Amino acid sequence: MGNKTQAALWGGSKWIASAAKIGGSQRELFMNIQQAVETCFRKYVDFSGRASRSEYWWFLLAYLIVAIVGRLINQYIPIAVILVVLLPLMAVTVRRLHDIGKSGWMILIGLIPIIGMLVLIYLYVQPSQPGANRWGSSDALAS
Repeated sequence: MGNKTQAALWGGSKWIASAAKIGGSQRELFMNIQQAVETCFRKYVDFSGRASRSEYWWFLLAYLIVAIVGRLINQYIPIAVILVVLLPLMAVTVRRLHDIGKSGWMILIGLIPIIGMLVLIYLYVQPSQPGANRWGSSDALAS
C-alpha cells in the first residue's frame, strides 16, 4: 500500500483517488471509517447512485463493531442497532451493486440460503466499474 492509500484509510486527506492498472486505467475511491459512516447516514434513503468498495466495507465494519460491543453490554442493544442501521445498510448495499453495474434488485439473491450470500459477497468485492454507468459516473463518488 502506498503512503496516499494509507493516509486515506487512516484519516489522512479527505479523498484520494488511486489509479490501478488492471486492463486499463481505473479509479478507485478510498474513504476512512468515519467518512463512510457519515456518508451512509447522510444518504440513508438514497437508493440511487453509486458507493465505492471502501464506503460499503467500512460501514459494514462499523455496524458489526457497534453490534458486537452492544451485545457485550446488553442483549437488547443489537436489536436497537439493527433498527437504526437497517435502512442505511440496505441503501449502501444497493448503491454498491450499482457501482459494479448491477441492479439493486440483485440484493434479493441473498434470500437463497448459503449460495445467495456467497454470490453477493463475490459481487461486493468487485472493483468499481470505470467511467459512467446507468447509475452515474465514477467521478460522482467523490461528491
